[in-house]
Amino acid sequence: MFGVGTARRKGIVVEPAVWSSYLIDLSPEEMVSVLAGAGWRASELSDEHGAALLARGRPAAVGREFRRFAEDHGLRFPQGHLWLTADIAAQNQHEVLDRLKEWLDLFAAVGVRAGVLHPGGEAMRQSGRSGEEVLQAQVAGLTALTRHVRGGDLVICLENIVSQAPLADDLRTIIDACGGEHLGICLDTGHLNVFSRLPLRRWWTTTPCWWINTPSCPSRTALPKMIGRGGKSSPQSWEDEYKLLATI
Repeated sequence: MFGVGTARRKGIVVEPAVWSSYLIDLSPEEMVSVLAGAGWRASELSDEHGAALLARGRPAAVGREFRRFAEDHGLRFPQGHLWLTADIAAQNQHEVLDRLKEWLDLFAAVGVRAGVLHPGGEAMRQSGRSGEEVLQAQVAGLTALTRHVRGGDLVICLENIVSQAPLADDLRTIIDACGGEHLGICLDTGHLNVFSRLPLRRWWTTTPCWWINTPSCPSRTALPKMIGRGGKSSPQSWEDEYKLLATI
């Protein structure tokens, strides 16, 4: 998976970035060395590597130290995936939010600009709660999280998840109900391809995405090598898909 990041409202374009979960069997520092050695200059920090960093102690201090290490190797983390299984609308919402605030502190220190988060609410739906009740819980959770990052550069980007919020309108409803501050959208084209009939170009032109995730990784002369599990190079080429994204 690679990402094409955009912060259109600030005129920033982020180069292609490979997901660090490809190197889940490596430590955060080993992952940095492998990606940088393959020519990558940007990566999405996976929640596995994020959890490994959080396990070391103070999020902000650990994040700053890791950022220095990565930048010394020429690698940045403009995007990171927050706690993958977190449900901001869960029954133990306060506990979940307290933990996510530690993730946000870590990401801010690492230099992450787009922190990807699942919309949540799946457990509430399965228990028979109404859509309005789920939305209220999501808004309460996101309001607490955006208040925590207020004044910084970090944007919480809600990802399109089929069982939670599969379409752009679903994500916009949540964001609009929160007021939109420090909130954006992460479009996962793999999820979109499997669960939505809306063409990528139309999704993109109607939705202010901060980041696009695709279930692949570009590999061509002008781009870094594709990195597979364990850091091995892959001969697979995704040039056509990358060219399509580049035109949107």
